[in-house]
Amino acid sequence: EAVFRGGRGTDAIDSARHYQHDQAEGLRALLEPQDAAWGAGMEDAYFTGWTPEEIADHAHLARQAETDGGAAASARIRTDRNAAEVAIAAPDRRGLFADLAAVMAGLGANIVGARVYTSRNGQALDIFYVQDAAGAPFGADSTIALSRLIQALESAAMGAPPPMEARKGFDSSRAAAFSIAPVVAVDNEASADATVIEVSGRDRPGLLEAVARALANDNLSIASAHVENYGERAVDAFYVHDAAGAKLTDARRITGLKKAIGEVLAEDEPI
Repeated sequence: EAVFRGGRGTDAIDSARHYQHDQAEGLRALLEPQDAAWGAGMEDAYFTGWTPEEIADHAHLARQAETDGGAAASARIRTDRNAAEVAIAAPDRRGLFADLAAVMAGLGANIVGARVYTSRNGQALDIFYVQDAAGAPFGADSTIALSRLIQALESAAMGAPPPMEARKGFDSSRAAAFSIAPVVAVDNEASADATVIEVSGRDRPGLLEAVARALANDNLSIASAHVENYGERAVDAFYVHDAAGAKLTDARRITGLKKAIGEVLAEDEPI
């Protein structure tokens, strides 16, 4: 808007960043002293998306992860989102997000939303919103199912293989009569230090795992992610770095990555 009105493009951006930073600093000040280092390591954008109570819960989970040897997970039913909210704190590594998504798929949990953050201290905070096959909050009628999911996520975060259980295949007869065109966009301008990969296509069991695995196979690390479902369409944005912690700039590599993700999105799409 600043550019179109003849002003400098950085004016609005700088104003938004200052506002975001001030908000983040105010929320960091509310943390317990033992969580101050964790709060300092989280990006400002994290603090704008959560209440003070939720931030305190996340800080406690991060502290528990360090105490328990690296990973800790928790879950609660969110009736306002018609989903179970599952949070996990663990050391960041390439492929972590894909491994966690594989656990979800293996246990029959459908991911309808997710937020991923990575602190400057090297710890990942992944938050998933999951439903069961009937579209109800996963584990709403079974605390055992939620407990089992938490244990599996903590194990997978530390490198254990995900549970290998029979998955229900995608029922193409339930697909809509119209096609949802897969879209993969790579943007190096939206973020100052990361490449933003936007992915959109028909949702299906295991889709998020497959997309995340494609990123990991290309030696890309996910710094943050925003995952949402709109009906049958999944819309995901991944902020990624290469092995050197830089943006993905090689044109041939970008073309290959877009092709690989496009093939994942095209699977099971009605012809």
